[in-house]
Amino acid sequence: TRRKYTPEEKIRIVLEGFRREATVNGLCRREGINPANYYSWTKEFYNHRRYHKALKDITPVDMLAGKRDEILGRRRGAKERTIVRRKLSNKALRE
Repeated sequence: TRRKYTPEEKIRIVLEGFRREATVNGLCRREGINPANYYSWTKEFYNHRRYHKALKDITPVDMLAGKRDEILGRRRGAKERTIVRRKLSNKALRE
């Protein structure tokens, strides 16, 4: 029986390969996958939107650079500011 990998698992494996901490063959051996699968996942990673969704719409380059938490923090801040502005605007309209 073949093992099914979730998008998150594929992303983790692909990003680990991008970091070049181990050879692709070593990484594939450790994870129990065929190197051909690894290379097809790297193509999918760049070509399909679903992997960006699994990364919360953060680009692979930003993930590799370790900017994920910073970007998500900025998004949360922008969302909170927008909510405050809308509440104030609605309050002003009611008055």
